[in-house]
Amino acid sequence: MSIADFIEDFFELDPENPIKLHEYQRNFLESDSKFRLVLKARQVGITSVVAWEALAYALIEPHMTILFVSASHRQAMEILNYVKRIMSNLRLKKEVRTLEETKQSVVYENGARIISLPNNPNTIQGIRAHRVYIDEFAIMENDKEILSAILPSISHGGSITIFSRPWGKRGEFYRLVKESREKKNQFVLFEIDWTQCKHPSYQQMVGEFKEFMPPLQFAELYSCEFVDETKSYFPYEIMFPCIDEDMTRPRPGMKLILGVDFGRFQNSTVITITEERGDCFYVRQIKEFLGVRYTTQLNYLGKLIEELDPKEVRVDSFGVGIRLYEELREKHGSKIVPVSFSNQNKNEMITNLRILFEDKKIRIPRDDKLISQLHALERKKGAGYVRWEPGKTDDYGRHDDFVWSLTMSVVKKYREPIRYFKLGEDESRLRGFNKEFKHTVISDEDEKSSNVYI
Repeated sequence: MSIADFIEDFFELDPENPIKLHEYQRNFLESDSKFRLVLKARQVGITSVVAWEALAYALIEPHMTILFVSASHRQAMEILNYVKRIMSNLRLKKEVRTLEETKQSVVYENGARIISLPNNPNTIQGIRAHRVYIDEFAIMENDKEILSAILPSISHGGSITIFSRPWGKRGEFYRLVKESREKKNQFVLFEIDWTQCKHPSYQQMVGEFKEFMPPLQFAELYSCEFVDETKSYFPYEIMFPCIDEDMTRPRPGMKLILGVDFGRFQNSTVITITEERGDCFYVRQIKEFLGVRYTTQLNYLGKLIEELDPKEVRVDSFGVGIRLYEELREKHGSKIVPVSFSNQNKNEMITNLRILFEDKKIRIPRDDKLISQLHALERKKGAGYVRWEPGKTDDYGRHDDFVWSLTMSVVKKYREPIRYFKLGEDESRLRGFNKEFKHTVISDEDEKSSNVYI
């Protein structure tokens, strides 16, 4: 009996829900290559099928050691938990017992074991494994070190399977795929884009994504294309070292800054909560609203402010943001700060954000929308000025809300400078003057010398 047949005969996703393999999943399972490389689209079930395969070999082959290496501790735990769930739904006549079970490994009564670890070369090195699986290899910052640590583990016989979606023309995964296409290495390449998954709900949903998702983003997420990074102001190579897989949630007592970019229908409202710790920033939470009434958004923000007591709430004061800023300011006082999105201000904010990434003084969660929007942002020069574009056509709209919400929450210098005024000077000539709140917004430089109120 083949591994594919074993999985379909004895594995269930849930009770009374047996697994039915797609054609590309069966082709992958029936490959006898010791070196397999999988370039995949999002949500096509490759992580699931390698988990099924690993469990099947553990049940069939006594004393086999199977090693999973994932991009993060969380992903490593998820894979092992998924294996345990399938194990609990086996349709075998004889119950299979486990001798030992931890958060990182399972040992079965036949002596076989499955180990799942995050991408730390020091913990991986020295493990003698028969089958090795590396999940989301393209997003690992230390990809060369991981490969060097793992290959010796199968030097006495075994197999290695590397699978990932594309993340730009960079890194070891891109190199291995390129060489495999050119027949320059021993890896057998499986390219699985979204069209190969024939599940009706998946086809419908991804088809809808294609209608409004930026072309480059769709090509990378679902069409298995390595996108050229030459136009990107935030290439993956400067973002990946700053991704924190296990970011904790914000809590009272942290020095928190909220960046709020308002939108409603075509654009989202995005709230980014960042902790400022010395000269470093940690993005603790991102909340998106799309098509939600402003009253609901303001109520949510109000509860957030009361619960977390942030240092500042920096609010987009462009367009409809002016009115919403005024409502927030009236309720919560001076911690609500307006941010002007003039060309000069945007240029300075984005430049400073890039410096934070280059200096590795920012940590962000692995949020696909945030990473995609940062990567798609383009810097274009006009006649004497610079403008920032999401790198998308007009047909797909402007989707950079996550970017600007982030910049507001991390960039220290964000307010346009305004001049001082003399007593009795005409109010209408004062930039930043707001009659309702009876104060002027002043720049960081001005704050160092004096505060001005009316």
